[in-house]
Amino acid sequence: MFAHFQNIQHFLLQELQTAQNHIHVAVAWFTDKDLYRILLQKANNGVEIIVFLTDDHINTSLDFGALVKAGAKVYFTDENKLMHHKFCIIDDKILCFGSYNWTFKANHYNTENLVITQEEELLVSFKQEFKRLYKIYNINPNIDVKEITLYYAQNTLWLKAQIKMLEMQNAFLTTEIDRATQLITRFNLLLKQYIGFAWLKLQEMKMLFAEKKARLTQKEEDVKHFFEQKKQFEQSTQEFKKENQNQKETENQQENPQNTENNPKTETAKKLYYKIVKLCHPDAVEQQYEQEAKVIFNLAKQAFDANDTQKLQEILQDLEQGTAFTLDVENTQELPKLQALFEKLNKNNKIITQELQKLQDSTEYKTLTMYENRWNDYFEETLQKIYKEMSFFNL
Repeated sequence: MFAHFQNIQHFLLQELQTAQNHIHVAVAWFTDKDLYRILLQKANNGVEIIVFLTDDHINTSLDFGALVKAGAKVYFTDENKLMHHKFCIIDDKILCFGSYNWTFKANHYNTENLVITQEEELLVSFKQEFKRLYKIYNINPNIDVKEITLYYAQNTLWLKAQIKMLEMQNAFLTTEIDRATQLITRFNLLLKQYIGFAWLKLQEMKMLFAEKKARLTQKEEDVKHFFEQKKQFEQSTQEFKKENQNQKETENQQENPQNTENNPKTETAKKLYYKIVKLCHPDAVEQQYEQEAKVIFNLAKQAFDANDTQKLQEILQDLEQGTAFTLDVENTQELPKLQALFEKLNKNNKIITQELQKLQDSTEYKTLTMYENRWNDYFEETLQKIYKEMSFFNL
């Protein structure tokens, strides 16, 4: 048995480095990067790592998620039952315990102690205490989980914080999806306005060229190609007329339709819509309110698309005055409800993140962002390509 009062981290690192089978840790606070690296290295080498920590903001500076992905198990204990231990068991034969927390402060500033022993009686007692921690904090040691969030999810405080964060993320992602969708729609509309007549003329020239060739050859494949080009021209004509009509309606609704990004009214609508999404997104409410939430959410989206700030203000005011039906996260202590909401929001976060990524990966979005404030340059380049193709049919 050895007692250490100086250079404690050095001696602890030495013992951890000897581990071949497992390291079981129960320590209130853990911020020491060197000790963390040893555990991560051992976990990557197949050593069983189990860590109990106090659920405290101090224990957020290290990436325990990476430790879990390496195969370790990390449990954050209930803050209402303070887990104040500072010990670890190495391969069931070495016990390290004392006042020493695994922190930068303990290593550099505090007066601490650490006892390192192989005494069997003490080892048995501490092993029993380590097992007892599972019962105290209601943790199933047999759950095979891959994400640290499932360990955290036994704690209401952590769940509440995560729910708030996910609500904000989901609201932001939803508004970003709407913004990206509007940009793509606007870009395509302006592009078709710019090249529309030339594009339509090109389709007509292709149709006439195909008709002429079909009359000359009388081949079945040429006749078929002519009818395909004719159908394409007719569809393009209908789309051209419809888009012109839509543009006229849009111009009647907006004073400056070509620069919605710099329209201060749009910015106001965006802020209002963001707040509404946080309060009534169908994925953020309890199950019995989902249908009602969908109705309100769709009304808000329609108002946002129309840039109707007055309607958005009315919807937000109703929600803020008490008709909101999201779970009262702040005041509830019902763990199953919090867990269900967290899982729902987390799942939805992944879905809408993928949806946003899909939009941002689209050819239109990449093009409009690459050209930024030079959309007319791209439109002109596209128009010149059409003229070049038209020249072929003029030969």
